[in-house]
Amino acid sequence: MPDSFDLAKLDNWFGLRPGMTQTEANARLQALGVAAKPYSDDNFAATIEEHDLEFYFTTDGSERLRQLSIDSGDITWSGRPLLEARLDDALRAFEPFGRAPMWQPNDVIGEAFPDATSTPTPPVSDERLLEEGTVWLPDRSLGLVVGDGEVLGVAWRDPRDLPATFAGPVTEAQRQLSKRPDLEDYLAEKRLECIHAETPKNPYAPLHAVLVVVCIGLFAFAGKHGFDEMRRWNQAVTLSGKFVSLERVPRKKHFELGPEEIRRHMPDDPTHLKEVYRIQYLDPAGQRQIADLAGGEFYVPPREIGEGVEVAYVDGNPPRVSGPSRARDMAFIETMPWMMAVGVFYIVGLAIIGLLPRLVPLIGKAIVAKTSVADPSRPELR
Repeated sequence: MPDSFDLAKLDNWFGLRPGMTQTEANARLQALGVAAKPYSDDNFAATIEEHDLEFYFTTDGSERLRQLSIDSGDITWSGRPLLEARLDDALRAFEPFGRAPMWQPNDVIGEAFPDATSTPTPPVSDERLLEEGTVWLPDRSLGLVVGDGEVLGVAWRDPRDLPATFAGPVTEAQRQLSKRPDLEDYLAEKRLECIHAETPKNPYAPLHAVLVVVCIGLFAFAGKHGFDEMRRWNQAVTLSGKFVSLERVPRKKHFELGPEEIRRHMPDDPTHLKEVYRIQYLDPAGQRQIADLAGGEFYVPPREIGEGVEVAYVDGNPPRVSGPSRARDMAFIETMPWMMAVGVFYIVGLAIIGLLPRLVPLIGKAIVAKTSVADPSRPELR
């Protein structure tokens, strides 16, 4: 076979042509020493001398070859290349036309005979056709499969198997558009515009944007709070104290391990007690103070009454005292609950926004029902 596979000079492709039966096609492939790669009972592929061919047969019992296609190799028409040529250049090779080239809005090699529901309904934009479509040349029964303005393959059918309807003729504007050097980027941009135009607008989208902004602000606030806590406890004064007694005191009903600003306002739970180490120390002003600290606040909790311990002291109103172990992690302990609260707030807010499309109509109906006035003379208003 010559290097160039010139379709204009051939009345068959390697002895294969539309209209022959599946049995005849298989016999020809066997004669060529080529094995078929089946996709289904009516569709298989084969590679002949580095050319990839695909076969589609009828399913009415006749097993007639409805379409033969080729999409690789040096494919030409009267010496002019077809594959990877821009649509306008490829069509020039076929001029003059007996009948106008016509569009089918799908790739007939990828899906030769699609259901009507799976193809775009007319009118189809020029950009959509050039992005993926097939240009049929009815007088030659050939179809040029087009992707992003370039010819990707050629399909061959009997005239009786050509599409019954087309999306319209190839226009001069489409041919000129196929020649744009930035066509791929242009089509991608148009595709995004179509997706955005087809996406239904959500009237509650601004609420989601507000929720995101609020949560980002809350996260930033919590992060700053954590940074301030870390700096505050890194600068805490270390004081000497002594272990006075081991006490059992009520736990907090809520936020036992939460931020101190909230925890100290929570009510006690007298049914659940915890052990605390009562530590006596002198504050920086020389005043005797008492602090109740949990065992986990010390690297090694004191054991003997009167045993000396160290505590971290942060001045304030009221002042804050912690064992050395807890002081190291205080920024995390104080900040993480706030971060988790913001996350929960976002999830709850998102759920509420998601329910609004259902809740708003129901609320509206309820309001209308309450404000409706029954008129005895008009039963339909009751």
